[in-house]
Amino acid sequence: MIVKKSAILICIISAVVIILTIYKIQYNNGDYKTKVFTAMDTAVSISIPEKQFNDTMYKSIKAEINRLNSLFDSYDEGGEIYDLNKNRKLECSENTADIISKTLALQKKYKNVDISSGRLISLWNFQSESPKVPKDENIVDSLKTINSGNIHIDDNCVSIEGDTKIDLSAVAKGYACDIVKNELKRSDIGCAVISFGSSTLLYGEKPNGGKFSVAVRVPESDSEQYVGNLNTKSCIISSSGGYERYFKANGKTYSHILDLKTGYPVKTDLASVTVVSQNGLLTDFLSTEIYIGGTENINSYLNNKNYSVIAISDDNKIYISDSIKNSFKITNSEYSFY
Repeated sequence: MIVKKSAILICIISAVVIILTIYKIQYNNGDYKTKVFTAMDTAVSISIPEKQFNDTMYKSIKAEINRLNSLFDSYDEGGEIYDLNKNRKLECSENTADIISKTLALQKKYKNVDISSGRLISLWNFQSESPKVPKDENIVDSLKTINSGNIHIDDNCVSIEGDTKIDLSAVAKGYACDIVKNELKRSDIGCAVISFGSSTLLYGEKPNGGKFSVAVRVPESDSEQYVGNLNTKSCIISSSGGYERYFKANGKTYSHILDLKTGYPVKTDLASVTVVSQNGLLTDFLSTEIYIGGTENINSYLNNKNYSVIAISDDNKIYISDSIKNSFKITNSEYSFY
């Protein structure tokens, strides 16, 4: 059995390349100062221009991320989601109530992502060093507990009915980008790149006045090649793909993105989806939602004024929103616009 994890995005700041995976970070940067720590089951990278960097602000951002990590981690015995799943009712912090409320609102419009799928996600246990394929009967039982109608919010008090468990892994990193963005607005920092691997905050304006350049990776495990570059102003970017995290057992590959209808890893003809917006929770949610839906539903997402999409299919076609098409340059001859 093999377990592999990798980040989706490589953020390029000017001539500086920051390579993030769950295992390592490489940087060679004279103009930006970068620090890395582990949170939300990934390597979190904070890059700020050297002249703007100060340890007090860095520590403040790191503490905020660690606080959110503890609140939202369903495996953290000191966290609110853990307590909520265990005790079925909890007077939550404003952030926990907020992320649950906002995600439930999105779920009323979309169908593929559901935070009430905690029992199914924990059953597959992709966070384990040695995940295993669950028994069919256990998958069937866990599917019966997926019901967002079992989650109730009254101000900051959240309660859960039945055997439903909450899991926020589909939105936690994007929401954290939103919170950190608000923290930076209250600071003197004019530019920052905060990366959670699959979600990245590109904040403010670069000192040279140029745009941020984001290289989208070839959607294959351990690939060091890129499909193309997106030039963009400040935004939040989230990506999803089956190659991000998976394990192999009995000659089959099992991706961490699950089909909530079957209880098994989703079958889709999309290799990766990247969503760009000012709303981090939305980008995180939609990158998974669109990935699961495949190319059959992709056109309904390409012309929305609140976000933009770069979706790469299994046959190397790029589906992209018109709003960013002129800002995206294909650098790999094996790929082309649909």
